[in-house]
Amino acid sequence: MVVTVLVNGVAIKTIVFPPQDAVAGQDADAQNATPKQYRVQINVRDSQDKERVVFYGDVLDSLYLAAWVEEESEKGVVSRDVPVSFQLLSGKRWLRLTPVQSTPPTSISRLERLSQEPIPEGTALDAPTVQVSTTVDGIPVSASVSFSVRRFDLELSGDLDLDAGQALEP
Repeated sequence: MVVTVLVNGVAIKTIVFPPQDAVAGQDADAQNATPKQYRVQINVRDSQDKERVVFYGDVLDSLYLAAWVEEESEKGVVSRDVPVSFQLLSGKRWLRLTPVQSTPPTSISRLERLSQEPIPEGTALDAPTVQVSTTVDGIPVSASVSFSVRRFDLELSGDLDLDAGQALEP
């Protein structure tokens, strides 16, 4: 069995599991069959549905992680209805990871700041890492998705009139 983990369509990890012991009475063709191919698809998008793995630390940013498992079969690519879980490994001092209601086979979580209060300038923000875990044919599989953090050094002066919903782009 081969499992490939993809983030936004780019393979970040491939795991090759050795074949299970041959079952007594199995013919040579069955023993030499092509190993099953699985993909753990992880998409990371912002609230504007743009792919990115950069978290903006100086605004109220949020990223959505959606994940599901696919199997390449004779019928084509088939989604497997197996749960996928997310765990925030780093960035816990200033971020949280919250499950979002989703429809199987997709699992979704939201990465967002703990507080809406501005983060003081010069505060070190540890880069978040999210572990994505599932099981494939009863075997646990996990991979870590790493994010970078971007901070802005904005100085605004004079009269500035922005709509509440208008965002500043770097």
